[in-house]
Amino acid sequence: MEYVWLALLGLTAGSLAKFILPGRDRFGLIMTIIIGIGGSYLGAYVSQYIPQLGNPEFGSMSWQGVVSAIIGSVILLLVARILFGGKK
Repeated sequence: MEYVWLALLGLTAGSLAKFILPGRDRFGLIMTIIIGIGGSYLGAYVSQYIPQLGNPEFGSMSWQGVVSAIIGSVILLLVARILFGGKK
């Protein structure tokens, strides 16, 4: 059941990252979920250095976990757009 929650967190974080950084890209639903899950992992790592977020665990459904997942997803989305570019 935790994989379902992780996928939902990934979809939510990835979608919000795309909302925060609008633009044309070729990432579909699956890639959005992967970016969101990776963002959750990256956000959990980065949040160790942001005292206001505490130290949320990977895939945490607390507000700190969701915020850190969104921060990580935005970072990964920027990296993915740099590496793979947008639609031409």
